[in-house]
Amino acid sequence: MDSSRSGEDHMVSSKLPELKMGTRYEIECIRDSEVVWTVDTNNMVVHSGLEYVMGRTFGDTPESRMYVGLCNTVDSLPGDTMDSHSFVEYIGTASTQRPRAGFLNTGLVGDSWTYTAYNLQSMIVSPASLRGAFLTDNDIKGNNGGMLYGVAPFQEAKDVSPGDSIIITITTSVEG
Repeated sequence: MDSSRSGEDHMVSSKLPELKMGTRYEIECIRDSEVVWTVDTNNMVVHSGLEYVMGRTFGDTPESRMYVGLCNTVDSLPGDTMDSHSFVEYIGTASTQRPRAGFLNTGLVGDSWTYTAYNLQSMIVSPASLRGAFLTDNDIKGNNGGMLYGVAPFQEAKDVSPGDSIIITITTSVEG
């Protein structure tokens, strides 16, 4: 576009020198129909997640379905992958599969475009202390294949008991 033009056809530059991306997790633990704890935490997108985003946007990377898992520990590094990571997955839920994160276009919120996955549920069958969550394209709980998008640590451990329900909302956003 010719930047020497004035008026409506002139391209206005971004207020940020780069795109700013984020992923936020809102997690509730429900016990006996009551919310016993909530967590609101940001996701650290690991290198394989960054490669996926860039490949989907500018390359020919096919779209992947995404799934959320829970963690007993969340020691995580930018270079972590599903094959080699520092976190430990919590597998004490009723299903053999991780809940699918079906993201919906939730539009412009302020200056950010957002996609949100609502109502991702896991039923707890084994007591534990949870430390975080992660997003992957692998639906099989306990399986370390596939692509790791990122890991979202909790500030402190959150206890779960058999019969608890974990309900997760994930919002991704980009601002530029």
